[in-house]
Amino acid sequence: MNEELLCLKTAIHQLDRFYDPTISYIVVQKKHHTRFIQQDLRWWEIFSKFFISLFRDKGNVPPGTVVDSTITSPLRFDFYLCSHRGAIGTSRPAHYIVLYDSWHLSADEWQCDCFNGVFCTLQQLVYALCHVYARCNKSVSIPAPVYYAHLACDRAKYLLKYARMGEVLGSDLSVHMLEQNFTLNPDTPNMYFI
Repeated sequence: MNEELLCLKTAIHQLDRFYDPTISYIVVQKKHHTRFIQQDLRWWEIFSKFFISLFRDKGNVPPGTVVDSTITSPLRFDFYLCSHRGAIGTSRPAHYIVLYDSWHLSADEWQCDCFNGVFCTLQQLVYALCHVYARCNKSVSIPAPVYYAHLACDRAKYLLKYARMGEVLGSDLSVHMLEQNFTLNPDTPNMYFI
């Protein structure tokens, strides 16, 4: 991480040596065993909600629920955010871990000018990013940039597979296979992975 941070700062200073932005590295984790349910519901209310209607929340916490104390780490800045509605089954909140923050602020102190003079916390900013995913008109479980990075890496995996195939079979064949299997939409030439 320190090497990436140094490279990032070097690249920024090459563009403008007087620009010194604040930088934060945040990791999001979805594969964990933490689940939340509403505390005021009794077990039979959860049971009846589950079987009576598929359109109710079945005891899930409402979208936008943040947990940043009690079950989080005392040694680092982390929080859980349930940003989506669990339509079927139990919602799985995403676990966010702040690896590097140039401001060194706690969850309650962290404020940024996100929306032209409207200040928000880190959790609110992350929650807002869960609403801008192009493939879904509702909030999703993790921020849209994370989904887009996943899609871009998935596409790169297939490109790398064909590039390696070209090393074995010859470069002309690999270029032909790439042109055949990966054609760009002329209406959106820069949107490779959406």
